Amino acid sequence: MYYANDKKLPLNQGFELNNLTYPSNFLTVSSKEQLETLGITWKEPPIQKFKNEKYYYNTVDSEGVVVSTPKDLEMLKRGLLQGISRTAHLLLVSSDWMAIREIEADLPVSKDWVEYRSSVRDTCNSLEAKIKLCASIEDLEAVKQDWPQDPNRMAEEARREAEAETARLEREARDA
Repeated sequence: MYYANDKKLPLNQGFELNNLTYPSNFLTVSSKEQLETLGITWKEPPIQKFKNEKYYYNTVDSEGVVVSTPKDLEMLKRGLLQGISRTAHLLLVSSDWMAIREIEADLPVSKDWVEYRSSVRDTCNSLEAKIKLCASIEDLEAVKQDWPQDPNRMAEEARREAEAETARLEREARDA
């Protein structure tokens, strides 16, 4: 950014300095020496570091400096708590039919699904407790959500890994 008398000069725009008017291309076509004789200096623009927009309102002031204003902590906590409840609901709803079938038809839910559903509820309760204890936005940012994977997804990933390992071993045997 170009400055004269601690005033920021607009680039590619005409400006007035010491009662003289300069054309819009003056700063780009003039040499460093010409600019310095007029008292025009170059200052590197500040590095703009934006904070997480989930937790802060970020604006840039006239000097190019980022101003981050924290959002209301209680509002953020309410939103996170609602999101956690919604996530737990979405993770459990796909297997609700198993629990209902167990009650209505006396067909037991498999152990891995019982453990998964319990883990989802435990994760939800733990996250809710951590969020309620947060006293600052920094505390909220430190809460990490690590939800369990359902047994079908885990089985599918294990199958894919086994297939990839088999293919790798076959390639090695073929190339040897």
